[in-house]
Amino acid sequence: MECKSCGATIDHRDAFCSLCGELTRSGKPFDQKLKDALFDFGEELSKLAGSAARYVTDGANRKQVVAGGAVVAFLMVALVENPISSGVSKLFEFEAPGPQLTADGLPDFASYSDVFLAEEKQFAVMGTANVRDFPTSQGTKVVGTFSGGEMVFVRQVQAFDPTSHWYKLNTGGYLWGGNLESIDQRKHIAGFDFPTSMQGQWADRNSCTGLSQDTAFSISGNEVDFGGSRYSLFSIVRDGQGIPVYKLLAIGRMAVPDWERSLEKDARWPIIWISYGSDVTGKQYRYFPRHLSCSEVSKISAQM
Repeated sequence: MECKSCGATIDHRDAFCSLCGELTRSGKPFDQKLKDALFDFGEELSKLAGSAARYVTDGANRKQVVAGGAVVAFLMVALVENPISSGVSKLFEFEAPGPQLTADGLPDFASYSDVFLAEEKQFAVMGTANVRDFPTSQGTKVVGTFSGGEMVFVRQVQAFDPTSHWYKLNTGGYLWGGNLESIDQRKHIAGFDFPTSMQGQWADRNSCTGLSQDTAFSISGNEVDFGGSRYSLFSIVRDGQGIPVYKLLAIGRMAVPDWERSLEKDARWPIIWISYGSDVTGKQYRYFPRHLSCSEVSKISAQM
């Protein structure tokens, strides 16, 4: 198969051209593949019609067509190597399918190559999910594990079982689609708003020490704004004492690694604790109501 961009020879299963990086037909979503196939069919049909007209009207071939009659002409077009037969053969050239099975009906891992069906998306992991070395649970190895609530970036691939949905992680390995839930679904769950006691503006009140300015954030509805970096509430879990922990997800992919954050309202004090990453038990940073005076902040800090 040739790359349509640079003409390099590439494997029909490659999602991208190894020379110029152009997206190949194998790497495109199904609807785009269908559009490309219909366009190619139209082009080949047009070429076929032109080749047929040139072949029949060519003086060098006209005597053969007339002398042989309609039957002989048909056999020539169908069986002899010529522009028409070449055009017809191209119409019936199909890409080899993706994942193959052996003669015993088992996954053929040796010949496997990724065939992507969609663009990369962000999902939430539901419950414990095993990461496997190939997109099937049959005969594969578990190479990692995710716990419920973790966020992943994945891209759907063609699986060995065409009725099953498997996704490739951007870090490598494959997850079964039954263990994933889209972020869009999570965002529309009814009642996923912060409680009234957490709504409003919060700050670390470092300005009370005179050493630095306050770092602040605000909570409104189910969103948190950290100085322009917006996060959305997508999950509520419980810590070891049964206190709700509100897990956040950055709206839009961020370049920094701490794109997942958790908030917890202190059970005794007017404080919100913030943790970064998947660990929600650290209570790494504390924030006070922004309107709280420095004397009140000092009093609370002394009693904690």
